[in-house]
Amino acid sequence: MSGEEVIDSEKLTVEARQDYEQFLAHFEDSGCRCFLNPPCSWCTHSGNPRNLREDDTAWLSGVAGV
Repeated sequence: MSGEEVIDSEKLTVEARQDYEQFLAHFEDSGCRCFLNPPCSWCTHSGNPRNLREDDTAWLSGVAGV
């Protein structure tokens, strides 16, 4: 995942976990491509760990993702 942090998917809601798994499947060997056409789908994907960390509704019982 191009050096991206891995998150503890056990702390995610079912929907967020599905988004995260989809992100991993689609972008496993790639990374940000904003230099070609910003914003790129890697950056805006709802399952991107950076986006999940900022989404309080993605976490079970308000648990912060680490």
